[in-house]
Amino acid sequence: MMQPIPRIPPTLQVPVFLSPSLIGSWRECRLKLFALHSPDRAALEFLPKGPFAEFGTLAHKAIKAAAGGDRDAVAAFERMIDERQITLAANAASARYADLRAAVGPARMAATRDLVERQLRRLSAPTRTEVPPRRRGREVFLESTVLRLRGSADLIRGGRASAEIVDLKTGNTTDDSGQARPAYALQLQAYALMLLEQEPEVRLQLSLDNGERVVVPSDEEALSAARRRIDAITALLPLGPEFVTTGLATAGSDCYQCPLRPGCAAYRETAPTWWHDVPADVKAPADIWGRIQRIDSRPDGITATLVDASGRGVRIVGLDEQIGISAEREGTELAFFNLEVDAVKPGFQGQRPHTRLFRDGPVRPGQHRAWTLAVFQFEAS
Repeated sequence: MMQPIPRIPPTLQVPVFLSPSLIGSWRECRLKLFALHSPDRAALEFLPKGPFAEFGTLAHKAIKAAAGGDRDAVAAFERMIDERQITLAANAASARYADLRAAVGPARMAATRDLVERQLRRLSAPTRTEVPPRRRGREVFLESTVLRLRGSADLIRGGRASAEIVDLKTGNTTDDSGQARPAYALQLQAYALMLLEQEPEVRLQLSLDNGERVVVPSDEEALSAARRRIDAITALLPLGPEFVTTGLATAGSDCYQCPLRPGCAAYRETAPTWWHDVPADVKAPADIWGRIQRIDSRPDGITATLVDASGRGVRIVGLDEQIGISAEREGTELAFFNLEVDAVKPGFQGQRPHTRLFRDGPVRPGQHRAWTLAVFQFEAS
């Protein structure tokens, strides 16, 4: 049975600590900041992670093992995939991408195996005996009650006088200018600030490593700027037993890839105002909702024609029959999240319209299914 549009609870628990790996990618939406750090987070992830996120998590674990000198890292990676596929297949939301190897494709599989092997050759196993307690090595846990940060650095190597904090990545680590991505840089600088609380005299180097090393600034000016940024973020999360979620959401640049979207009233109200001409500072998610006008069953899947919430005619092609869309849905209001979109043509006067043609299944060689598609129904008015 198709699920109704979810709702974000009116109150959530206040997070005491923030994650260095999450604060860097946050921009402006306080609801997203609260929710992704909240103890209630699992109940708020209304959209599945998808095969690429699942694969990336497993690849990251394998690369950390390789960096620590685990000679079995490549074989362990394959075993982790096998085990995770069993779990994914048992869940209706993730069953469509349970075959992770097929979903990510042979090229990415081969590239990741190669990266694990290269990291095994490049990075030697660090020691943990020089600096107690356990502040060198893999998965070094760091915490600061002053900064309200808590997390584990992938790799810290060195001795008492100097050390390097390494964040291991599987993808691109630089922006268009060739510098470390700001979100990744802030993450590493957060680890540095926490370590310096414990070892104020240590000289630090920071680096991102995806098979190639990218240095992140660790001088006093850079770390002071990072501290100001972190303080500004934590100031938005006053400590207390719970917080009221009403009015916290800001629809905009934070919406893209946000798992809260289906339940976020601010997003659902604002997004249709973008669809005729998407603002330049917004990357519109591949979502659409409106009243179904027609359902057609075709050899390549189901085609749904609808009038979206901005009044435009829209088509979605190649829908999987297992989603549960049939002619009985005509006249009802449905919401589709995480569809696939091909190239969008600009408007006649330079507008950036949201596409009118979405798809679930592939229509050309080399395309993949909308692995994380989620469909919800609006309550009848």
